[in-house]
Amino acid sequence: DLRALQHYVTAGDEYKNLHPDTLILDVTHSNLKQRHIEIRFDKHTTISTLRDKVYQQTGTPPHFQHLQFHSSPTLNSAPLWEIPPEMDSTRMLGYYSLSHGMTCYCIDLDPHSGSKNGGYEDTS
Repeated sequence: DLRALQHYVTAGDEYKNLHPDTLILDVTHSNLKQRHIEIRFDKHTTISTLRDKVYQQTGTPPHFQHLQFHSSPTLNSAPLWEIPPEMDSTRMLGYYSLSHGMTCYCIDLDPHSGSKNGGYEDTS
């Protein structure tokens, strides 16, 4: 339907009706093919709370998460921010000047991770 297409193209900023403290990120993982898209966070969310959310989504415990923030979902460019597991996790997301649509990429540092080699995705 051409009218629906026209509305889609001219709709403008898809994030314009969000509260100013809301942040929408995609979450990806080094061992998983799946992407968790458009996860909503508050800019006052601490890195510790973000790590807990990543743990719920991916199964990687917070003390094995090396987080990277990328401006695009392709991860082709260098990360804007890197937060290793030993770094202070009390800073809030707003500190990092993140914007909607960025990607939080979790690198699993656990040598015995259950997600290694598609362990959580291979259902054969």
